[in-house]
Amino acid sequence: MSSQRPSHDFLLSAPLEELLALASARRGALFGSRVTFSPKVFIPLTMLCRDTCGYCTFA
Repeated sequence: MSSQRPSHDFLLSAPLEELLALASARRGALFGSRVTFSPKVFIPLTMLCRDTCGYCTFA
């Protein structure tokens, strides 16, 4: 794989498998296998809840 960025035309016409491989290689080169999270991220559960468990009154 080349160290140069792929062209816009290539990215629009490349097969999905090839794009996924390129994205994975780029992510791996930049971040390795590190996984992080932020405890300060607010996720609005009222927008995600489908009221299937009956635990709360979000829905």
